[in-house]
Order: sequence, then C-alpha cells, then structure tokens
Amino acid sequence: MERREFWKSLKEELFGFVREVAAPLAEEYAERLEEVSEAVEGVLWFPVRVRNLEPGEAELVFAGNDAFFVVKDRDGNERALRNRCPTCGGLLTHIPYARALRCLRCRTEYRILDNGGTLAPLWVRFRRDDEGARIGVKVDEP
Repeated sequence: MERREFWKSLKEELFGFVREVAAPLAEEYAERLEEVSEAVEGVLWFPVRVRNLEPGEAELVFAGNDAFFVVKDRDGNERALRNRCPTCGGLLTHIPYARALRCLRCRTEYRILDNGGTLAPLWVRFRRDDEGARIGVKVDEP
C-alpha cells in the first residue's frame, strides 16, 4: 500500500466513524432545540388517545378544554384540527359516509381524503410516536 492510498483510506475510515458517532448526537440536539423553540412559542402538549385510523377517517379527541378532530388523508398523513368552523365558530360534524367534516350552521365542508372543500380547517400540531399521540396547542390561541 502506498502512502497516498494509506492516508486516503485512513481519512475515509475516520470520517465514517465521525459520521456514525455524530449523527445520533445531532438528531438528539435537533429534537431538544425544537422542544425549546416550542416552549418559547408557548406550545403546550396534551396526550390524547387516538386509535389507528384508516384513510378518510376522523376521530374526536379532547385536549385541555378543547375538542379536536384527528384525521387521516389518502396519503396516510395524520393531522389534527380544532372542532370549530373558522367562518362562523360553530361546531363541526363528522359525516363518515362522505368522509368529511361539515359545519351545519354555514354549510361549509372539509373533505378528509383530498384535503379539499369550502372549509379551511384550523390546524394544530399533532405528533404520534413511541410515547403515544399528542396535540400541541399555543397558549394564546382562542
């Protein structure tokens, strides 16, 4: 082995080792940084119990003093929204056969599968991980 090849292989092995050691630390640091930024923003996380949803399904959950719908779209993404119509402030109604949420007061509708319709949901933060599902709500939000 020539000297140049030796240094090249040593460099590759050293950088590979540093990558393996540093990656988990960087990931943990990023998670902590996100938690700190959310705390500064005033986000409170509430644990909620949500069953495994099929695409197009919604489940009503309660966090703090508010009600939220957790929905799952066609791509399998789970999101949470306030159980309030942004137009008139009325409660939303889940229509399972239409796979939609409707405000019966002003007749707006949100279609779960394609994220469409005339209702613009009031989205909130939602996470599901090994610890379970959680909804994040800003303290100053009404």
